[in-house]
Amino acid sequence: MGLTCGGLGVTAFIIAANHAGIQEVTRMKSEWGTARLLKAGNVGADDMNLEGLVCSKSQRRFAFVILKKLWKVLMLLLSVVLCVQAVQYCGRMMPDVPFDLRCRRCVVVGNSNSIRGRGLGAVIDSHNIVIRLNNAPVKEHKEDVGEKTSIRLFFPESALPNPLDNNNNETLMVLIAFKSLDFTWVKEMLLQTKNKTVEGFWRRPPSEWKWNAFHLRILHPYVTYEATYKLLQLEKTGGKYSTTGIIALNLALHICHEVNIVGFGYPDKGDNTTPVHYYDTEHLSQDVFVTHNISAEQAWLLKMMEQGMISDLLRPSSWSWGP
Repeated sequence: MGLTCGGLGVTAFIIAANHAGIQEVTRMKSEWGTARLLKAGNVGADDMNLEGLVCSKSQRRFAFVILKKLWKVLMLLLSVVLCVQAVQYCGRMMPDVPFDLRCRRCVVVGNSNSIRGRGLGAVIDSHNIVIRLNNAPVKEHKEDVGEKTSIRLFFPESALPNPLDNNNNETLMVLIAFKSLDFTWVKEMLLQTKNKTVEGFWRRPPSEWKWNAFHLRILHPYVTYEATYKLLQLEKTGGKYSTTGIIALNLALHICHEVNIVGFGYPDKGDNTTPVHYYDTEHLSQDVFVTHNISAEQAWLLKMMEQGMISDLLRPSSWSWGP
């Protein structure tokens, strides 16, 4: 039995009017009208011409094309609805995940001594996203560095035993994994393994790490790769990689529209009196030159500021030679 045309009606005509087959649709409409007149005139079934009530081969082909297009539209709408529901679900299940990072003002707070005594705490906390590095404390230095921490990047050797001492409950702790042993460490911390791995780290990491796994993330390795080999363009065989500050800045450039930095920079190479960090009295070690290319980082940062990609909350004159 052929496909009856009654299910299409004027709807099929309206949709088809937007295509090239107007003549065919007009014929369909005429035949359907004839069928309705026959029915209204009480014509007997034996005398009725059923040709007007049954779609021809071309009409069936046309109906199939229309239904196929409608099916694609429905599937597209269904996909959009499912995507919206998925985002809403993630927002309910993971309220700490910064889905609203887009169009946000971010600041990457470095650990340089240059920030000490500047009183920029309130300015730093005014940003939507505050990214901090390693084990830099905030409690004793709120006036200069603020107290808000949205994201803290770290690796096992720079982890704080009790992150809550210098972070918010909502802080995302983001692990930068440089080696496979870093994954072993975080697994042992989360599972509270009794016998911890201690060999293979350049500095012994904490044997206990009191943090909620729900607020832990692992940075995608490409962010580190991109910072080291794409932005700084370091040699892959040179044995050097970017500092945590440059990695954090690269992350901020991916998730924020406005990016500021503060507390970047090292003392001059010959300066043996100025501390490296704002929170201790440690002086510059030559080890930093073994693993990092400070000159390349300085050149890249200055270039980014000149192009207006980032801004330093401190005056450029506060820079000496490093990031």
